[in-house]
Amino acid sequence: MSAINGVNSYMPTNTISTSKTSEDKDMFMKLLVEQLRNQDPLSPMSSQEFLAQMAQFTSVEKLTSINDNLIESTNMDLILTQSISNTMASNLIGKSITAFGDSVAYDGETAVDLQFRLDGTADRVTMTIKDENGKVVRVIDQEEMLAEGDHSLSWDGKDADGVIVDAGIYNYEITATTGDGNTVSSFTLMNGLVQSIKYDGGAAILMVNGTEVVFSDVLEIGLGDS
Repeated sequence: MSAINGVNSYMPTNTISTSKTSEDKDMFMKLLVEQLRNQDPLSPMSSQEFLAQMAQFTSVEKLTSINDNLIESTNMDLILTQSISNTMASNLIGKSITAFGDSVAYDGETAVDLQFRLDGTADRVTMTIKDENGKVVRVIDQEEMLAEGDHSLSWDGKDADGVIVDAGIYNYEITATTGDGNTVSSFTLMNGLVQSIKYDGGAAILMVNGTEVVFSDVLEIGLGDS
C-alpha cells in the first residue's frame, strides 16, 4: 500500500479541522519514511513515484485549506447577518408588527382578537384556546365561509362555562375545513406593539404584548399602533 493511500484511508470524509490536518501531515510523513526505510534495495521507489505521491498529498492539503477558508468565510457571513438583524430589531421598538405566533396576553377584562391566515377558502374555522398548562379553556367555532387571506376571531375571555378566566398568557390553535370536510392549510398569527428587545444566545427576541417573538418570525412591520 502506498503512503498516500494510507493517508487517504486515515482521513475522514467530513470537515477537516486545522489540528486534524496537521495530524494527517505527520501521518503521511511517517508512512512515507517507513515505506522508504523498508523498500526493496533491489527495487527502490522511483523518483517519479515519490513525486507522484507528494503531488497527491499536496492536492489534498490544498483542498483542505480551501475547505477551511470556506468554513471561516461562512461563519463570518453568519456573524455579519446576525449583527445586521440585531441592529434592525432594535429599531422596531414602538412599531406594530404581524408575526407567526400562537399566544396572546389577556388582561382579564378586554376581549382579544385571535389572528390567523388561510391558504384557501374555508367553510368552518375552529379555534382552540389553552392556558399556559395546556388545558383547553374554550373552543370557538365559526361556520361561515371565509376567503383566503388574513382573518381574526374575537375571544371575550370566557371559558366554556361562560366564566371570565384569569389574566395571563394563552395559546391558541386553528383548524379550518371546507364544506366537504377537507382541511384548509392555515396558521395562527399575532400582532401588536414591540415593547422591548432582549437577546438570547446572540439572537434578538421581541417582546410583543407580553409575549416573546423571534425576529425571524416577523412578517409585517407597521408604523405605530396595531
